[in-house]
Amino acid sequence: MHVRRSSILFLLLLIIIIVVLTMYKPLPMFGETPKTPDNTVRHECLRPGYGELNTHSLQLDKKKLIISEGRHFVIRGNITGREYHVGKTGGSESTCYYDGHVVLKAYLGPEASKDSWSYMQGKLEDAKGLEIKITPQEFLLKPNETIDFRVEINVQKTGTYYLYIVALGEGGWKSWDVVEINGKI
Repeated sequence: MHVRRSSILFLLLLIIIIVVLTMYKPLPMFGETPKTPDNTVRHECLRPGYGELNTHSLQLDKKKLIISEGRHFVIRGNITGREYHVGKTGGSESTCYYDGHVVLKAYLGPEASKDSWSYMQGKLEDAKGLEIKITPQEFLLKPNETIDFRVEINVQKTGTYYLYIVALGEGGWKSWDVVEINGKI
């Protein structure tokens, strides 16, 4: 009876191990590049600073404007699905892109822009005193593609504004540029 119980426990343990192994995908071996289901090599496109640093993919055509209160002005900008490279020194290198679903937003912020999102995010606020319309505001950005957009600005109140146009990429990357607007009477 004791031998039979041991055999049953061993068989049950073996079945559990087989079920567990078939349910989970094997982990890649040390130094092995992970593969996708279609057996192509998958490169990791997150580099240090990804999502924290300004990618400088977004550019505005004006850096300084003087607009009378109640007046309307349009600035133009563009954003490019720029490439960047990830890889080890002496190892393989992957080409990646700042692309995907992008949302453009307008904020007011400090006079001096920095490349750190953790710094900028704490300084940005709603664009009060200005009426802003960005067209298009959302789009799909493809690798190496450049998309043009317009920012319509109506100055509702006199003052100096530092208007930030921020691109938020679906993968977590961010890009921004700033224009100084002097609203006068």
